[in-house]
Amino acid sequence: MLRIIAIFFILFSFNLYSQNINDKPIKINKNYFTDDGNLKNKKDLSVYAIRKIRFTDNSAYEMIILKNNYWYYYSLFQIEQNNEYNYIGTIALKSFNNNIEGLIGNIVYKDNFFTIEHSVMSTLKMYVTFKYNDDKKIYLDKASMIIEFIDNSTVINTNEAKTNTKQVNGNVVPNKILYENVTMDMISKLLSLDI
Repeated sequence: MLRIIAIFFILFSFNLYSQNINDKPIKINKNYFTDDGNLKNKKDLSVYAIRKIRFTDNSAYEMIILKNNYWYYYSLFQIEQNNEYNYIGTIALKSFNNNIEGLIGNIVYKDNFFTIEHSVMSTLKMYVTFKYNDDKKIYLDKASMIIEFIDNSTVINTNEAKTNTKQVNGNVVPNKILYENVTMDMISKLLSLDI
C-alpha cells in the first residue's frame, strides 16, 4: 500500500510537467566538445561540475555535468595518454526542482565502480552505478531510488508525522548495458516508473 502511494505521488508530480517545453533532452554527442574535453560555445548549455574518475588500472576518466533548465547531462570521457579526451557518452537525467542549491549530481567512485547520485525532486533521489569491466568498457551495474515520504498513518496529531524513506531497486542485468546506451527512459523502466 505504501509503495502504491509513493509511486502515485511520483507519477502525479511528473505529470505536472508533461506539457513542459523542457520535456525532451538535447541529444548530446561528441560534436558538442573539443578534443581536450571543453564544451563548445553552446548558448543553451552550461558546465555545472567536473569530476575526475580513476580506476584500479590507472585509466583516467572525466565526467562533465552540463545543465539546461531542468535537465542535467552527465558526459563521460576517457582521458588518453596524449591528453585527448575520448567521448564515451552522455546520460540525460531530469530534475523537477529548479530551486535545489548546490551540487545536484554527486559522483562517488571506488575500485571499478562509480555512482551518480541525482536529485529528481526534493523527495526523490536516483542512484545509478556503473562498472568499469575487464574488457575496458563501462556497463550499467545498478539502478535504485530512495523516496522520502511523510508517514502519518499511525498518528492522530499531524505534528507527530514521521518522515520515512523507501528504497526501490531496478532490475539490471549485469554486464549487458553499456554506459552510452543508458537513458533516463531506460532507468525509469528499470525502476518500474512511467515517466
